[in-house]
Amino acid sequence: MKETKIFNRNNLFQKFEVLKTNRNKRYKYNEFLVEGVRSLNEAVNNNWKIKSFIYDRNNLSGWAKDMINKVNTDANFYLTPELMKKLSEKEDTSELMAIIEMREDKLDNVMLSENPFIVLFDRPSNKGNLGL
Repeated sequence: MKETKIFNRNNLFQKFEVLKTNRNKRYKYNEFLVEGVRSLNEAVNNNWKIKSFIYDRNNLSGWAKDMINKVNTDANFYLTPELMKKLSEKEDTSELMAIIEMREDKLDNVMLSENPFIVLFDRPSNKGNLGL
């Protein structure tokens, strides 16, 4: 696995930011960015393709080190603590983030019960209209 150090807001870092904030670019790249222990565990447990991990080498728990060693990725990126904080934008900066490949949207991939109740929303303009 290739590992690249990112120490400034270069093109790769800007791509990470875009994957986090821009839905159209996520679809263009066919990737999205995930952070957080629960989300990363769920991605791995549900066989999502983890393309890359993003982390600060000096701030990894045993769980994060195990995840990096256990999951086969194309390339990983280690950032400075400042860049990790900027990318995470959480009060407690995430120790590990991942770039995950999107799956193709197919109705055949959806597990349904024998008699499902299905509601479909096509681009609702206001989530308040859905009662959220």
